[in-house]
Amino acid sequence: MPNVDAKTFERAYASALAYAKSRTRGHSWSESDLAEELAQDAMTASFDPERYLWKGDKPLAQHAINVVRSLLSDRADAAKLRRDLKNAVPADEALKRPAMPADALTRVREQHERQDVRHEWMLSRLEGLARAVYLLYVKEIWEASAQVAALGAPMAAIYEARRRVAELARMAPSADGDAAELANEHGEVVDDDGGGYGAGDDPGGDEEDAS
Repeated sequence: MPNVDAKTFERAYASALAYAKSRTRGHSWSESDLAEELAQDAMTASFDPERYLWKGDKPLAQHAINVVRSLLSDRADAAKLRRDLKNAVPADEALKRPAMPADALTRVREQHERQDVRHEWMLSRLEGLARAVYLLYVKEIWEASAQVAALGAPMAAIYEARRRVAELARMAPSADGDAAELANEHGEVVDDDGGGYGAGDDPGGDEEDAS
Protein backbone atom coordinates (compact mmCIF):
# COMPACT_ATOMS: atom_id res chain seq x y z
CA MET A 1 0.00 0.00 0.00
CA PRO A 2 1.49 3.40 -0.98
CA ASN A 3 2.45 5.93 1.67
CA VAL A 4 -0.05 8.75 2.09
CA ASP A 5 0.79 12.27 3.25
CA ALA A 6 -1.63 14.44 5.20
CA LYS A 7 -2.62 16.58 2.22
CA THR A 8 -3.49 13.55 0.06
CA PHE A 9 -5.51 12.01 2.89
CA GLU A 10 -7.43 15.25 3.49
CA ARG A 11 -8.24 15.71 -0.18
CA ALA A 12 -9.47 12.13 -0.42
CA TYR A 13 -11.65 12.52 2.68
CA ALA A 14 -13.06 15.82 1.37
CA SER A 15 -13.85 14.22 -2.00
CA ALA A 16 -15.52 11.23 -0.35
CA LEU A 17 -17.56 13.53 1.90
CA ALA A 18 -18.68 15.75 -1.00
CA TYR A 19 -19.73 12.73 -3.03
CA ALA A 20 -21.54 11.18 -0.05
CA LYS A 21 -23.45 14.43 0.51
CA SER A 22 -24.49 14.53 -3.14
CA ARG A 23 -25.82 10.97 -2.91
CA THR A 24 -27.68 11.33 0.41
CA ARG A 25 -29.66 14.52 -0.22
CA GLY A 26 -33.27 14.05 0.76
CA HIS A 27 -32.50 10.93 2.80
CA SER A 28 -34.74 10.32 5.79
CA TRP A 29 -31.67 10.20 8.05
CA SER A 30 -29.66 13.25 8.95
CA GLU A 31 -27.90 14.02 5.67
CA SER A 32 -24.80 15.45 7.35
CA ASP A 33 -24.42 12.53 9.78
CA LEU A 34 -24.95 9.90 7.08
CA ALA A 35 -22.54 11.55 4.64
CA GLU A 36 -19.85 11.87 7.31
CA GLU A 37 -20.35 8.25 8.35
CA LEU A 38 -19.95 7.09 4.75
CA ALA A 39 -16.85 9.23 4.17
CA GLN A 40 -15.19 8.02 7.38
CA ASP A 41 -16.01 4.41 6.57
CA ALA A 42 -14.66 4.83 3.03
CA MET A 43 -11.33 6.12 4.32
CA THR A 44 -11.09 3.30 6.87
CA ALA A 45 -11.95 0.67 4.26
CA SER A 46 -9.36 2.11 1.87
CA PHE A 47 -6.61 1.01 4.25
CA ASP A 48 -8.16 -2.32 5.28
CA PRO A 49 -6.73 -5.32 3.34
CA GLU A 50 -9.95 -7.25 4.00
CA ARG A 51 -12.22 -4.59 2.53
CA TYR A 52 -11.55 -1.99 -0.20
CA LEU A 53 -7.77 -1.66 0.07
CA TRP A 54 -6.28 1.17 -1.99
CA LYS A 55 -3.36 -0.16 -4.05
CA GLY A 56 -2.23 3.13 -5.57
CA ASP A 57 -3.48 2.29 -9.07
CA LYS A 58 -5.67 5.40 -9.06
CA PRO A 59 -5.73 8.64 -7.02
CA LEU A 60 -6.79 8.04 -3.42
CA ALA A 61 -9.60 10.60 -3.80
CA GLN A 62 -11.12 8.68 -6.72
CA HIS A 63 -10.72 5.40 -4.87
CA ALA A 64 -12.50 6.84 -1.81
CA ILE A 65 -15.41 8.02 -3.99
CA ASN A 66 -15.69 4.52 -5.48
CA VAL A 67 -15.73 3.04 -1.98
CA VAL A 68 -18.57 5.38 -0.96
CA ARG A 69 -20.46 4.17 -4.03
CA SER A 70 -19.86 0.56 -2.95
CA LEU A 71 -20.96 1.28 0.61
CA LEU A 72 -24.19 2.82 -0.66
CA SER A 73 -24.75 -0.26 -2.79
CA ASP A 74 -24.15 -2.43 0.29
CA ARG A 75 -26.79 -0.45 2.16
CA ALA A 76 -29.27 -0.86 -0.69
CA ASP A 77 -28.63 -4.61 -0.74
CA ALA A 78 -29.09 -4.75 3.02
CA ALA A 79 -32.43 -2.98 2.73
CA LYS A 80 -33.60 -5.66 0.32
CA LEU A 81 -32.42 -8.42 2.59
CA ARG A 82 -34.19 -6.94 5.59
CA ARG A 83 -37.50 -7.40 3.81
CA ASP A 84 -37.00 -11.08 4.38
CA LEU A 85 -37.05 -11.65 8.14
CA LYS A 86 -34.99 -14.80 7.79
CA ASN A 87 -32.08 -12.79 6.39
CA ALA A 88 -32.38 -9.71 8.62
CA VAL A 89 -29.80 -10.79 11.22
CA PRO A 90 -27.21 -12.11 8.70
CA ALA A 91 -27.51 -8.85 6.77
CA ASP A 92 -26.79 -6.78 9.87
CA GLU A 93 -23.78 -8.92 10.71
CA ALA A 94 -22.42 -8.71 7.17
CA LEU A 95 -22.61 -4.92 7.18
CA LYS A 96 -20.72 -4.32 10.42
CA ARG A 97 -17.87 -1.93 9.65
CA PRO A 98 -15.12 -0.58 11.88
CA ALA A 99 -15.33 3.15 12.43
CA MET A 100 -12.46 5.48 11.67
CA PRO A 101 -10.22 5.60 14.78
CA ALA A 102 -11.16 8.58 16.90
CA ASP A 103 -7.59 9.90 17.01
CA ALA A 104 -7.31 9.80 13.20
CA LEU A 105 -10.56 11.72 12.78
CA THR A 106 -9.44 14.23 15.38
CA ARG A 107 -6.19 14.79 13.50
CA VAL A 108 -8.06 15.38 10.25
CA ARG A 109 -10.36 17.92 11.90
CA GLU A 110 -7.46 19.68 13.61
CA GLN A 111 -5.61 19.79 10.28
CA HIS A 112 -8.61 21.48 8.64
CA GLU A 113 -8.79 23.99 11.48
CA ARG A 114 -5.09 24.85 11.11
CA GLN A 115 -5.51 25.25 7.37
CA ASP A 116 -8.44 27.60 7.89
CA VAL A 117 -6.43 29.69 10.35
CA ARG A 118 -3.48 29.86 7.95
CA HIS A 119 -5.75 30.77 5.03
CA GLU A 120 -7.47 33.59 6.95
CA TRP A 121 -4.08 34.84 8.17
CA MET A 122 -2.79 35.06 4.60
CA LEU A 123 -5.92 36.77 3.31
CA SER A 124 -5.80 39.37 6.07
CA ARG A 125 -2.29 40.42 5.04
CA LEU A 126 -2.45 40.23 1.26
CA GLU A 127 -4.00 42.77 -1.07
CA GLY A 128 -4.14 43.62 -4.74
CA LEU A 129 -2.32 41.36 -7.17
CA ALA A 130 -0.57 39.37 -4.43
CA ARG A 131 -3.94 38.42 -2.96
CA ALA A 132 -5.21 37.42 -6.41
CA VAL A 133 -2.14 35.24 -7.01
CA TYR A 134 -2.56 33.60 -3.61
CA LEU A 135 -6.18 32.74 -4.42
CA LEU A 136 -4.99 31.12 -7.66
CA TYR A 137 -2.59 29.01 -5.58
CA VAL A 138 -5.56 27.95 -3.47
CA LYS A 139 -7.23 26.77 -6.70
CA GLU A 140 -3.98 24.91 -7.52
CA ILE A 141 -3.09 27.19 -10.44
CA TRP A 142 0.68 27.19 -9.92
CA GLU A 143 2.27 28.12 -13.24
CA ALA A 144 3.22 31.76 -13.70
CA SER A 145 2.05 31.71 -17.32
CA ALA A 146 -1.38 30.46 -16.23
CA GLN A 147 -1.55 33.21 -13.60
CA VAL A 148 -0.69 35.82 -16.24
CA ALA A 149 -3.49 34.51 -18.44
CA ALA A 150 -5.97 34.42 -15.57
CA LEU A 151 -5.18 37.87 -14.16
CA GLY A 152 -4.10 39.74 -17.28
CA ALA A 153 -1.07 41.16 -15.46
CA PRO A 154 2.50 41.48 -16.77
CA MET A 155 4.84 38.60 -15.96
CA ALA A 156 7.10 40.89 -13.92
CA ALA A 157 4.16 41.94 -11.75
CA ILE A 158 3.10 38.32 -11.31
CA TYR A 159 6.58 37.34 -10.11
CA GLU A 160 6.64 40.25 -7.68
CA ALA A 161 3.26 39.15 -6.35
CA ARG A 162 4.48 35.55 -6.04
CA ARG A 163 7.50 36.78 -4.06
CA ARG A 164 5.21 38.68 -1.69
CA VAL A 165 3.05 35.57 -1.17
CA ALA A 166 6.17 33.48 -0.50
CA GLU A 167 7.43 36.01 2.07
CA LEU A 168 4.15 35.85 3.98
CA ALA A 169 3.99 32.06 3.68
CA ARG A 170 7.22 31.89 5.66
CA MET A 171 5.62 33.79 8.55
CA ALA A 172 2.15 32.23 8.41
CA PRO A 173 0.93 29.81 11.09
CA SER A 174 1.77 26.22 10.20
CA ALA A 175 -0.97 24.15 8.59
CA ASP A 176 0.84 20.86 9.28
CA GLY A 177 1.11 20.86 13.03
CA ASP A 178 4.91 20.74 12.88
CA ALA A 179 7.45 22.97 11.12
CA ALA A 180 5.92 25.71 8.98
CA GLU A 181 6.98 26.08 5.37
CA LEU A 182 9.59 28.75 4.88
CA ALA A 183 10.08 31.09 1.95
CA ASN A 184 13.49 32.34 0.94
CA GLU A 185 14.31 35.64 -0.67
CA HIS A 186 13.84 34.23 -4.18
CA GLY A 187 10.22 33.27 -3.57
CA GLU A 188 11.04 29.58 -3.11
CA VAL A 189 9.21 27.63 -0.45
CA VAL A 190 11.56 25.38 1.48
CA ASP A 191 11.30 23.09 4.45
CA ASP A 192 13.66 22.79 7.38
CA ASP A 193 15.95 20.24 5.75
CA GLY A 194 16.73 22.60 2.88
CA GLY A 195 14.67 20.83 0.22
CA GLY A 196 12.15 22.96 -1.58
CA TYR A 197 10.06 23.82 -4.55
CA GLY A 198 9.63 26.98 -6.56
CA ALA A 199 6.77 29.21 -5.42
CA GLY A 200 5.03 28.48 -8.71
CA ASP A 201 5.59 24.74 -8.69
CA ASP A 202 3.21 22.04 -7.55
CA PRO A 203 4.33 21.05 -4.04
CA GLY A 204 3.17 17.54 -4.76
CA GLY A 205 5.90 17.02 -7.35
CA ASP A 206 9.51 16.01 -6.89
CA GLU A 207 11.70 18.52 -5.16
CA GLU A 208 14.18 20.37 -7.27
CA ASP A 209 16.85 22.92 -6.45
CA ALA A 210 16.02 26.48 -7.44
CA SER A 211 18.22 27.68 -10.29
